Amino acid sequence: QRVKDQNSYAEVTAALEPLLSLARKSGAHVLLTHHMGKGDRNDAEGILGSQAIFANADTAMMLVRSENYRTVRTTQRYGDDLPETVLTFDTSARRIELGESRERMDTHRLSDEIVECLRNQADLTENEIGEVVDGRTTIKRRALRDLVQERIVERIGSGKRGEPYRYRLPDTCSLVPNIYTEQENEKVI
Repeated sequence: QRVKDQNSYAEVTAALEPLLSLARKSGAHVLLTHHMGKGDRNDAEGILGSQAIFANADTAMMLVRSENYRTVRTTQRYGDDLPETVLTFDTSARRIELGESRERMDTHRLSDEIVECLRNQADLTENEIGEVVDGRTTIKRRALRDLVQERIVERIGSGKRGEPYRYRLPDTCSLVPNIYTEQENEKVI
């Protein structure tokens, strides 16, 4: 049965009912593919047309293409939703696999960008880093905190009003030896 108005709840429900009735009787699984509407709504409310489409589903799986990734996530009637997860392509097996959560992948990507930013210019505040590195502020902050905790980035300063924390890459290796430290060590002997 053709649906003349995909926004009509009653019409969409009537069109789906014979399929769902057959599935209940036979134990078959029904999988429908559909489009998302335009806009930033990536959840089940973003499904194009009537909400009857999602109302008759146990699981809505949304596949989204963004600038950096292709992700999948679900909205479940029963059980836990699958968080937005990056899809990866295994070239040797020629198959698509679930990777890490998008949030974790964004954190890794922004961590790399923060380190590169600090290579170019040391002793920046969090706000100065935020102006150079593009991304969601909460994820940039998490990435910066992770880098400090992993001792990839140093945090210096008091963090008080008028004296914000500043961030830099630690001096892990120097091509010029510290002769003062070497002289002090010689005196100890």
